[in-house]
Amino acid sequence: MWLSVTGVIARPPMPVMCVFMLLTAHGVTFLNNASVVTVVVNFTNHSGTIVSIVKIMEVGNHFYAHQVFDYFPHTSFW
Repeated sequence: MWLSVTGVIARPPMPVMCVFMLLTAHGVTFLNNASVVTVVVNFTNHSGTIVSIVKIMEVGNHFYAHQVFDYFPHTSFW
């Protein structure tokens, strides 16, 4: 998807882009679960604290992405 946005490959039709976004959304969920499980396995004594830190980092990433898109309110990404 990023290659089509940057112009490296031709722009695919909108349904194909929707499939890309669907796959990406499910991939992020899998990676979040994998990171939490790995942290709990590796740090069993401090699992609650470490899981909280991982979740805070996840929320922070969404916050920063939101701020970037709010900074450019009149820019069209299409």
